[in-house]
Amino acid sequence: MHGPIAVEAIYPKGHELYEGQDAPISKNEKLAKGAKGTKASAKSAKAGKNLPKSAMKYLNPANGKMVGYTRAKMLGLV
Repeated sequence: MHGPIAVEAIYPKGHELYEGQDAPISKNEKLAKGAKGTKASAKSAKAGKNLPKSAMKYLNPANGKMVGYTRAKMLGLV
């Protein structure tokens, strides 16, 4: 609320971003990244066979995000 609205990082000429650093990402890349899923969704997909339905996460095809059991049931995914 009282913090900065935006922060711009200016690197010297010739500076390379390494894997651990945040590189600027365009809006389209963010949307594509969200559609692929996250590490948490991959982890839950592996352990999905051992989890009860109410503890699993489900992919909402309308927006590509993971939703919980109750929301998935409302959307008719379960």
